[in-house]
This record gives sequence, C-alpha cells and structure tokens, in this order.
Amino acid sequence: MSEYQRCETCGEFGWVETHRCPPAWDVRLDGEERLRAVFAIADRYAAELFVERCYEDLDGPRLVAIGVRKHGSSGPWKLFDVEVDWVPEATATYVGESAPQTT
Repeated sequence: MSEYQRCETCGEFGWVETHRCPPAWDVRLDGEERLRAVFAIADRYAAELFVERCYEDLDGPRLVAIGVRKHGSSGPWKLFDVEVDWVPEATATYVGESAPQTT
C-alpha cells in the first residue's frame, strides 16, 4: 500500500506511488528581479499561489502585479493582476468548563 505524504519537491500532498508534480513556474512581483519557483497546473494559478503563500499578511494594495513564465525560460513574462480578498476566519479553542448555573 502506498503512503500519502507531502512531496519534497512541489509541497503538494499525494500518494507516493502515483504523485506527479505539476509544472514549475518562475514567479516574481512585476518589475523585481527576485524569482521564486512555484508548482501549479497553469500560469494563472502559479500567480495566485505565489500571492497566497508569500503575502499572507498583506496590508497594502488589494491588487498585486505578478510576472510568470515557465521555470528556466528566458522568454517573455506573462503579467497577471492578482486581486487579494482576505476572508475573516474564526477558530474556537476549548478552554474548559464552567460550573453549572442554578436558577
């Protein structure tokens, strides 16, 4: 039986025997030189994943300009505007019980 675990290359979870990494993309903030490799099924999703993973505490702009191209390519950058919409999240943590109330 195959193991279900996180891939050391792409970071996705999957069955070890059947997992195939999605294509790699070079991603950067538009106009910057620093590149990051992102694994995604398409260039658009690579731009979205880049913003989700790298800018989770983004307080600034709600629209981020991202450049994407195939990993290792010297071709032109495809430019994407990624709209950021942070959704509030609530998490409950059990802290104990209170004494029963009497009326």
